[in-house]
Amino acid sequence: MEIVEIGRQLIYDRTKRFSPNYMVCASNLIPVLSFINGWTPAPAGQVNGPYYAGQLGALKVYVSPAMAAGRYIIGVNGDDMMSSVKQLAA
Repeated sequence: MEIVEIGRQLIYDRTKRFSPNYMVCASNLIPVLSFINGWTPAPAGQVNGPYYAGQLGALKVYVSPAMAAGRYIIGVNGDDMMSSVKQLAA
């Protein structure tokens, strides 16, 4: 969670305005997230390719089979072009 919070701070500091609201990660990070306080898994559903895995605090977490193991991005997706698709990869 500390690493995610540092990423949140970096995005806010760089944009001076936006806080991230989503995360896309590799599937091998979901077992790790399940041990973090603040993790709320999504209801079990059919998994076919990328899927919504749950919520980590205010971040909606999605899993992508295209992500390399151990990798993730956090970003902002707002309703205007100024606050959409600002990302930080780790």
